Amino acid sequence: MSLASSELRPLTGTLLGFDFGEKRIGVAVGETATRLAHPVAAIAVAATEARLVAIARLVAEWHPAGFVVGQPRHADGTEHPVARLAARFARRLEARFGLPVAFVDETLT
Repeated sequence: MSLASSELRPLTGTLLGFDFGEKRIGVAVGETATRLAHPVAAIAVAATEARLVAIARLVAEWHPAGFVVGQPRHADGTEHPVARLAARFARRLEARFGLPVAFVDETLT
């Protein structure tokens, strides 16, 4: 499933959410039925493969139906410099785990 197709149909079930950063990635788990999420981890390793290994452990634990990746934007709606890195991260998640990825706008969060 491509990133674009995940936007056409809402994700349901347990989701892992990622707040991508160059130094660390915050991870939360949420359930669409309750609309509640809570933080579960901060991945503070720099190497991509090490990050994906840490995420694989979380996938094995939580069995998510999909992923949500924060899309950083400036208050005026323009793309934040980290947005391209977050999009690349989302593509890697989808390719590695075969689960749909949706983006959420992080403006003013």
